[in-house]
Amino acid sequence: MKKNEKRKSEKKCLCPVCDSEMMSICASVMYCEPCQKKFITCVCGQVVAEDLRICPACGKNLK
Repeated sequence: MKKNEKRKSEKKCLCPVCDSEMMSICASVMYCEPCQKKFITCVCGQVVAEDLRICPACGKNLK
């Protein structure tokens, strides 16, 4: 596998606020540099700001 092929297969996660590409900190936590915010991926797949605590899509408590 070539280097650039591997990069394409990586799932890019975009910030729900500003649409910038986010850096993955760990499995479910991403960080958006322009917004200076952390985001969590809920089990339902929704990307939620870390400070919200509750997923707006499914109502699951994130903390």
